[in-house]
Amino acid sequence: MPAGIWPRSTPRGAVSLYNGTISTRRTRVDLEVGDTAGEYWLDFNNDDARDPGYLEYVVSAHGIAHVIPMKDLLDRGERMLANEIDDLRLAARLKNHTRGSASFVPLIVVLSKADLVVPLAALKEPDAGLLRVMSGQELPSARLLRSLDQAYSAERLVDLLRVFTENLQRDFSTISFVFSSAPAIVEARLRAGEQHGEDLVRWFLREAPRLGRVRRDE
Repeated sequence: MPAGIWPRSTPRGAVSLYNGTISTRRTRVDLEVGDTAGEYWLDFNNDDARDPGYLEYVVSAHGIAHVIPMKDLLDRGERMLANEIDDLRLAARLKNHTRGSASFVPLIVVLSKADLVVPLAALKEPDAGLLRVMSGQELPSARLLRSLDQAYSAERLVDLLRVFTENLQRDFSTISFVFSSAPAIVEARLRAGEQHGEDLVRWFLREAPRLGRVRRDE
């Protein structure tokens, strides 16, 4: 991605898998990411050919990253939020039914396509908040929120995220948020491990021990 090479779009009804590791000092996290095309999970059923084991993959995950386009959320508000909450409740209930106590996993919500509601120049500023992980309990008044287009309200976005957190806090071990923008990442050559990406890496390293998936190299 720093070289401008972007992953291909995931076809509808499919899961694209990416593998890698995150390491710091003696801690190493083996990471596998399954990317989907963004379909609503509640639209699937047992006879749906578009779901080649997708929900089974969700059930087996040790954490969920849920992508919500910022502009869509601000335009559609509570109507869209209700669908997103229902989908994540379905995932939590499926995991609880099949895995018991192992179902209590962290959730990170990626507020994507931020460049559609925030000027791209503002997103590339070091203190914009891009890729920085925020707690669902302490949503910030960051520069990114202050840079929202005049057609949108920062207070409305924060209110929507608070409603989201309140509705799902019993279904996940933690709920966090992160802003993202593909053009800003590519044009500013942002990389994990640099100033913009440190929080995201720390999130993985902090949550991994709770899942029992950390390897400590001798």
